[in-house]
Amino acid sequence: DGRTTCDQMDHGSLDSIAARAREHQSRWVLAGSMQRTIATRLLDAGLVPDCFGVRGDVCDGNRVDGLSRDKVCGWLETLGQWDAIAHSNRAWISHSGKL
Repeated sequence: DGRTTCDQMDHGSLDSIAARAREHQSRWVLAGSMQRTIATRLLDAGLVPDCFGVRGDVCDGNRVDGLSRDKVCGWLETLGQWDAIAHSNRAWISHSGKL
């Protein structure tokens, strides 16, 4: 219907998913028309999934076209800005024995 996952779920719902994943020593992935601007808002709010599904946002044109180097680099830059937060999340996963 053209809406993103974040259009359909509020921060409280996403935070609940993150908490359940941690409780069960599992990873959580956020996908569904994910865009860098949405990821930045979530990261600013402290919602840090283990992975983002970004297929359409890193392709030229649409999600069936080839990857765009500039778009991939943009995502890497965005995620690199939040490496300290993500690192603490990865450390928890590594400590739990699940990688």
